[in-house]
Amino acid sequence: MRKQAKARGSLVPFEGRRNLPAPSSAKTIVTFPRAGLPPLSIELDFLNTHPRLIEPITCGFRLWGASHADKTKIHRKRDLAVGWFGFLQQTGRADLTLADFDKSLMLTFISWLNSDEASRHGNLLQPSVRSARFYALIAIVEALRDDPGWGLHAQGVIADVPRNLWVGRTRKTSPRPRLSKDHLARIISAAEGEVFAIARRLQRGEHLLAKGREALCLGGSYRKDQGLCLAALEWMYPGVIPNFQVIRRHDTAIGNAARILGREETAGYFYASGRDLVPFVLLLSVATAFNSDTILSLEWSNIAFGNRFGQQFVRIVGSKPRAATDPVATLDATAGDGTNAAQLFDLLRRLTERLRPHITDPRDEDHVFLFVPERGDKRVTSFGRDDRDTQDSKWRLALRSFIKDHGLEPFYLAQIRPTILDEIQVTTGDILAARAVGQQQDPQTLWRHYTSDGTIQRYNERLGEVFLARERWRETHGVIDPRSRLLAPAMDRGAATPGFICLDPMDSPLPGQRRGRLCNAYGHCPSCPLAAAEIGKAANVALYQGLRQAIYAAQPSVGPKAWVARWAPILLDVDALLQFVDPVVAATASRLNVKLPTVG
Repeated sequence: MRKQAKARGSLVPFEGRRNLPAPSSAKTIVTFPRAGLPPLSIELDFLNTHPRLIEPITCGFRLWGASHADKTKIHRKRDLAVGWFGFLQQTGRADLTLADFDKSLMLTFISWLNSDEASRHGNLLQPSVRSARFYALIAIVEALRDDPGWGLHAQGVIADVPRNLWVGRTRKTSPRPRLSKDHLARIISAAEGEVFAIARRLQRGEHLLAKGREALCLGGSYRKDQGLCLAALEWMYPGVIPNFQVIRRHDTAIGNAARILGREETAGYFYASGRDLVPFVLLLSVATAFNSDTILSLEWSNIAFGNRFGQQFVRIVGSKPRAATDPVATLDATAGDGTNAAQLFDLLRRLTERLRPHITDPRDEDHVFLFVPERGDKRVTSFGRDDRDTQDSKWRLALRSFIKDHGLEPFYLAQIRPTILDEIQVTTGDILAARAVGQQQDPQTLWRHYTSDGTIQRYNERLGEVFLARERWRETHGVIDPRSRLLAPAMDRGAATPGFICLDPMDSPLPGQRRGRLCNAYGHCPSCPLAAAEIGKAANVALYQGLRQAIYAAQPSVGPKAWVARWAPILLDVDALLQFVDPVVAATASRLNVKLPTVG
């Protein structure tokens, strides 16, 4: 008998479901060969609960992945898991086959991506994220188009895919959040403190080892003589020092002594852990303003030391595959009280040189940031590689430990670059100056990705000031000209009279001025209670002297009575102001011979 429909919203099992294959307990792994490297194996574990899709998705992933980078494959697997297969899991569609991928199902998937159900945090996904998760599936199905077994089904799916979804998805709607200036300063201070501590640690290690090597042939207590313990470890393990349990199996006394001393007081004198490298990564990120993945993948062959006219420098070339050119940074390497680039790279060499003969992955041979994890498998590894970027758990855990040790607010490495570029704009007011440091080809990239909301607001305010000054210039027929070459860059463009500072040009107390409009009372600033004067600068004083002449020059056009009533009090104020000027400054100002428009 046909089953009766249940209440709305409940799942109704259909007759064919009893023939559904049981979820697979075997691992679904796709392997990609790599020249000179071990094969890359990617486990598609999300297919275990969708047994009817294992064969086509595995085949499509293998065909698609043959022409894509390792990191792209890993990201595509993630997008498939949280996108299409997250949708199937959440909506109870474990029984689907490739033939069931019709237009109705695709539209339902798109609606799901556009809802808050697609996010773990309950908020809407960015259009670029929705697009990545949707086209992760389409790319795999597209790869099956010419497959003898799955080609017809794949072509049917592709034909039903809507076009031009999420228009403007590549346009960043909000820039990456930047760090506050105080937060960045505390990060730099903490990182520099750790670099100095590591330098002292290496120096102490050299002293202990020198004494320990002398005592090694005489013997002694490994617990009481740390230098002897270090020398014994150096002799037993010329490369990576294993876990304390392994050391104890070789020599119980040395193993027990090493366990009591701890990692930092044993292996820490020979090479770096991931945690040791965090301050170096942060300081170089601040100095170069490189992308986070570019910093983590630095290579020694792209770092050159030089001397130009007695000035020491370090030239760093980063790797940025998607950019037209690789970013380049030239850093001062002159010795000083603080850290400098030469010191950072010298310490990095000392922290990693022991590890280089023991690298197991050829891709790590030239990498700057080599280390041995404090826990787990004791082998040489690095932060930056094609399949290891800032999402790498080793980097995230090391950074989290740094933040916790110094009581800092949480942050991530990718925030440093936008902070540096945004701070340049705040300081200079010039987006092109920030572009020169960030090395973007298109200024729009800098504007969308690296300009904070606060800086955009300041730019908008500055633009508003320009429009207001231009309107006043038009209304006064060019008398109050903000473009005037007489004005120094630091002079107040809001003041109605050149050379003065106005505390509130939008709320002038002078007769005839309207609140909310720029004051246009040219020449009246000496008698205004909101005005201030710069009597210590010759350029400003020259303008005050020019105003005095402009007031006198108005006598023929204004008339005697009107001039006495209107301008004589202001002239007295100008003369009183000039009496406070230093004679040397006044003499310098007189030689400038500034001429201002006649007052009216």
